[in-house]
Amino acid sequence: MKRLAVWALSVFAVFGAPLAAQSPRSAEGFDQKASESEAIAQFWSFAECTARVNTADAQKLLNHIQWREADNNRAAKFALSKTKCLGPLLRPTALSFKPDLLHGALASYFLTRQYDDGNFPDFSATPYQFDAAYVDRFKEPKDRLRALQLSVSECTFRNAPAQVIAFLDSKPMSAEEGSAIGALMPYLSACLQLGNDDKITLSKTLLRSYLGQAGYAVNLAYSTGAKHSLLAAEPSG
Repeated sequence: MKRLAVWALSVFAVFGAPLAAQSPRSAEGFDQKASESEAIAQFWSFAECTARVNTADAQKLLNHIQWREADNNRAAKFALSKTKCLGPLLRPTALSFKPDLLHGALASYFLTRQYDDGNFPDFSATPYQFDAAYVDRFKEPKDRLRALQLSVSECTFRNAPAQVIAFLDSKPMSAEEGSAIGALMPYLSACLQLGNDDKITLSKTLLRSYLGQAGYAVNLAYSTGAKHSLLAAEPSG
């Protein structure tokens, strides 16, 4: 999967797999490597700012649950226009990150604000978006793993929406996040068991992204009364 890039001048924060950061000496004298927690916090802050300052364009991106190459290109253009959202620690900067992370961060922003009052609808009548049939469409291991991660995330959101929102609303790498993921873990663990023989792994960063994407997909299907919010995805392999 290609990475999106936001280019400016001299300090480089590279968000890898899922996120990492390196910062060589800048004209402003910032010459230490950014820690993982700093990188994640900067990225999440950047993504939330982009959604806040250009809500309409962010929501247009999110209307497509299954991003394809054209969506990735639109997301890159969207991110490139929001360099003013870069935090002061890494400004001027260059960001590089997988589209999945931006997708999940944008989805999380809107999802947490919609349900900040803690009142959730009954999603039980809304068909599963990332069900077994969806997972089985993917044959390549990395694509199948992503589909499984989304399936587990949807299961977790449906069974513990309040705990998911609390986790997504917490600051990355904070004590609050630790407490939120502790409350979420019993539900996540139960959903992971549904993978049967598939080995499913999720870092905290990927978990944030996929919980945001899955929750947004379920909420979109519920809100529109559609059976599925997904665009048809091309099977791999």
